[in-house]
Amino acid sequence: MIGLGEGVVAGVYDLHRAQVPVARALEYARGRDDTLVVVTSDHETGAMDLIDGPTAHHYLELLGGESEAKDLTIPEKADDEKRGELPAPFAHFEFGDAREFGPAEGSDHRLTTTFGYFSPASRAHWDLEGRFSAIHTPTVVPIFAEGPGATRAAAVRDNADLGRRLMAWIDGTDPDIRGVDVESAGSEEKEEPDNVIIVIGSGLGMASLTASYYHFGMPAVFEMSGAAVVATHGADSLVNDAAATGTALATGERTRRGVLGKAPVEVGGELKPVASAVDRALESGKKVGLVTTSSIVDPMPAAFFATQQDPGDKSEVIRSLLDLQQGVERSYGLDFIAAGGEHYIDEEYRAEFREQGYSLVERFDEIPGEGPAFYLSGDRAMEGAGRRAESAGLPETREMIATAVEHLNDDDAGFLLIVEAGGIDAAKRDLDRGERLLAELRDFDRAVDEARQFADRDGKTLLIATSNRDHGVSVFDNHYGFYRGRCAALTDCGGDFPVEWFDVATDRIRHGEGLEDRELQGDDGPPRIGMQYTWMIEEAARSRDISGAPTANFVPLFAHGPGATDFGGFMDQPAVGRWLVEWAAPAPAHSSGGSAPSGSGGGSSSASGEVDDKGQDE
Repeated sequence: MIGLGEGVVAGVYDLHRAQVPVARALEYARGRDDTLVVVTSDHETGAMDLIDGPTAHHYLELLGGESEAKDLTIPEKADDEKRGELPAPFAHFEFGDAREFGPAEGSDHRLTTTFGYFSPASRAHWDLEGRFSAIHTPTVVPIFAEGPGATRAAAVRDNADLGRRLMAWIDGTDPDIRGVDVESAGSEEKEEPDNVIIVIGSGLGMASLTASYYHFGMPAVFEMSGAAVVATHGADSLVNDAAATGTALATGERTRRGVLGKAPVEVGGELKPVASAVDRALESGKKVGLVTTSSIVDPMPAAFFATQQDPGDKSEVIRSLLDLQQGVERSYGLDFIAAGGEHYIDEEYRAEFREQGYSLVERFDEIPGEGPAFYLSGDRAMEGAGRRAESAGLPETREMIATAVEHLNDDDAGFLLIVEAGGIDAAKRDLDRGERLLAELRDFDRAVDEARQFADRDGKTLLIATSNRDHGVSVFDNHYGFYRGRCAALTDCGGDFPVEWFDVATDRIRHGEGLEDRELQGDDGPPRIGMQYTWMIEEAARSRDISGAPTANFVPLFAHGPGATDFGGFMDQPAVGRWLVEWAAPAPAHSSGGSAPSGSGGGSSSASGEVDDKGQDE
């Protein structure tokens, strides 16, 4: 049943209380060496998103206020008593003291939970005519494991394989499953990497990975050995922006919304500049590259080289890039740049880049083989992934990674390569549910695969693939919740919500055999997937030209290669940045591999964490 109130939050909170099984199991297992604890989910329900109070207030006001918004999901036949019983398609909460974990400086402690559009929008058709419940979704869910065998348990990518592995351990046999081969790389991955490639899919979330998996087949990130879920809140807000999330990843410091490269020295204190992983890498003599499909002045990539409180000042961002060479014993800053933003780099700036020795080119095939190179493409951002994949002379992100590595991988000091795939976030801001978003997800996957293949060949490179923040989209299929035509909100069943359906790659997903069985699938036919956004955003967009909103949902992180074992379980975003900064810092400022990242508030990353593909069974 739809229930966004205290039941959902209290149910999750129960997992952390001493009198429930998880805490007691951990208490028992941590005193022994023969007990494995695994915590996971059977499936996700309703595509529930977490947003902050101001965001919720904005969209609800567009719908006429909370009362009017609730009425949109209540059947016209409902009498006053029934209307009072039916819950709203959203619920508000207050979170408590945020100093241990959360936006410690935030004055607004409201958070809002809301389902994906399809679940509450269909309720109006069914509450008085039969039982309605929020649909299950195929979204991948996390696995947390601790104890002997935790890494192997968490290496599976399918719920059936997890069950087979656990049963095989009980039986003392070797299971026939597919998982990441963590054993063969285990000792190697404890070494310090010479090089680091971080690929950031801006706006990527768990549901985005699910869409990629079912439509294209196994994503490259699912072949990576280390995985975690990452919290992305800022110093002053639950839902963070690109500037502050970029700063957390670049510097290891949590900061306020709209701030680049600066962080408060204490809660509520003055903002001061902080060194980024790029700064430290250049000081160490490492080569550094930056690839972004966004503009070079976009807050996410700019957080790695700019220090300012107004990310909207594009000229100051460019000046920061030009000034990177100061304090470094060479005439230029970055060794390789590929970015959008021709509009922002005028002739005066171009002349300054050339004076520093850059080859400034606007055709990818004209990038020289030696010397600092700056490939500039697109007016304010690069063309979308779909167009770049189809147009001669416009490179996919994977091609830019391959060329960047050629420039960077010739130095004994190692290299740092930052890659941002910004098109996912841009597509979600436009509430795209079709080919554009899928093309961006495909581009990100191919980019990760290119980097992973290099890391495997090289043996000295750590690959990190993650997101700066989630920009909520969710996935549903054409089977679950459609029994007896119960998809009433969709045009397929007489409603007015259009859905673009996409085929499922049944031959390229784990245990997809039954999905190809026409008799088993019944009248619904082969499985297909559709995408939706949070209810209040979709509902407001039906009559207004609005943008989508980011969420406070956790985002995934995957790691592969030397040092990958430092990443796992639950993590706080600044911990990822701290690892990068400490790895990049000149010796002896950092120890082997940097210090292992950990969650805030005393949390531990010692447990392994992975995602698990869940079927849609009840």
